Amino acid sequence: MRERHDGTPSPFMPFWPDLGARRARPWSYLPLGPDADRLWVQLMRARVTVAAVLLLLQILLQQHNGGLGTATTLCLAYLCGTFATLPMRRPAHGDSPWSARWLSTLWTDIACFALLRLLAGSAFDFAPLFLLPVLLASTLGPLALALASAAAASLVLLGGATLSLWNEPGQAPARFMQSGLTGTGFFLLALLTHQLAQRLARELALVRDSQAMARLQGEVNGLIARGLSEGVLVFDEHGRVWHANPPALSMLGLAHDPAAADFGAAGSCPAGRLLLDWGRQGLLEQVEREQELEIPAVDGDAPRRKLQLRLRLSPSADDGSPRAGVLFMEDMRSIEARLRTERLAAMGRVSAAVAHEIRNPLAAISQANALLAEDGLAPEQQHLSAMIERNAQRLARTVDDILELARAQPGPAPAGITPLDTLVRDWVQDWRAAQAVASPRLRLGSATARVRFEPEHLRRVLVNLLDNARKHGVTGAIEVWTEADDSATLLGVWSTGPELSAAVRQHLFEPFFSSDSRSSGLGLYISRELCQRNAAEISYRRLPRSGVAGNAFLVHMTAAVA
Repeated sequence: MRERHDGTPSPFMPFWPDLGARRARPWSYLPLGPDADRLWVQLMRARVTVAAVLLLLQILLQQHNGGLGTATTLCLAYLCGTFATLPMRRPAHGDSPWSARWLSTLWTDIACFALLRLLAGSAFDFAPLFLLPVLLASTLGPLALALASAAAASLVLLGGATLSLWNEPGQAPARFMQSGLTGTGFFLLALLTHQLAQRLARELALVRDSQAMARLQGEVNGLIARGLSEGVLVFDEHGRVWHANPPALSMLGLAHDPAAADFGAAGSCPAGRLLLDWGRQGLLEQVEREQELEIPAVDGDAPRRKLQLRLRLSPSADDGSPRAGVLFMEDMRSIEARLRTERLAAMGRVSAAVAHEIRNPLAAISQANALLAEDGLAPEQQHLSAMIERNAQRLARTVDDILELARAQPGPAPAGITPLDTLVRDWVQDWRAAQAVASPRLRLGSATARVRFEPEHLRRVLVNLLDNARKHGVTGAIEVWTEADDSATLLGVWSTGPELSAAVRQHLFEPFFSSDSRSSGLGLYISRELCQRNAAEISYRRLPRSGVAGNAFLVHMTAAVA
């Protein structure tokens, strides 16, 4: 497994070989990353500053002399050299201590300061200048190079003390003592500075790994949140939104970044403000809860949307950071659609058993009853035979309804453009002939109306509504009409009869629900499923027609452009 700079295993690229890894060298050291580049630039600028100060001092000292002194010329050359090394990049990890980069910076500084000390003699103490190359080697070089620079500076100081044996014998012991103490300080400075640089490098490596892990975790969480079908809204106790996935934005009618300042602000997104207030209440009370909540639509004319909300709280932190909550949102229409899909799937599984276990014996009963009727039965027996025939037909219709339900599987219907009025007229005439009745009355709106509805699906919807009107209304008081405009088209089936109660209206389009014990209760349910497959809506309404109150079923369809 790949390791961090501190030797601990890294969670990234666990099985990927480090093809660029080099064999460990005695001159290798821990990198500081981008911070090392910034530190190198600062040290190079410090060299220029020191060189400029030295040149200025030498000029002030030589202003009374007639010519340019050797020390002044050396300082001028040193200043030009420091300017030349400004654009130079810092030494690489594997560079030798005698590489061009170290020679032009570290060793040049030590040599220049040594010459200045030699030229100045005992007049000036240039020992503090050696701190600059020692710091340069300690922070950006390996430990051996740092100790080598400290040793070189100490040797220069001891060499100057040795020369004082001939020039100033009385000051030699003090010079040796001072040089030894200063050299010891250089070694301690090199060692401590290098250790601090190593510690800083390890901390920076851990920080970079932690930041990479945090970014990776954030990206993974974002991918998971975006892949969810339910909305996810993360917020804190102050009402600030940290994250909202695309389904959440879609439910709220937003298409911009939820982290914007106006998200949930008064007047900008009433639905967002309502959800945040609901979530903050649970967050402040530290209670996880669930509730169905209606939110206002973005368009004032659109119906309100009902959402299923679940609030989950993040673990409380002791560092004073704000508490956060996660709000899961799901549209109730999606939940109902999923339940309908599950019911249809279950119905499809039992349809084959119904066909084999009921239809075949039922056909045998009907055939046997027909054979008995051909033998000439007594009046009492004919009455029983007719009863058998009626109940067999009723059971056959129930089986047909169940099989019809199994065939009306959810999913988008194939695109179809239907000439509404022409087909409605033909279907109503066929239904009249099959039922042997004179109704219903037809009131067609426009002969050119065309809708996006699969023709066979629309025929089944119309026949189901007509059968329902004939069964629960007055046969002679049924009316079918159409209306059309630029954007929508309406098909209505109306019949006289008492108004439906609230309990009946609540379960009107559910499967197997019927106020008539002789009905399977699947006609209206199948009609709604077919409408939804064709992006249409079916609804019940109490309407008067020609001054007579009655029950109407309305199918709203999308108009097709010719």
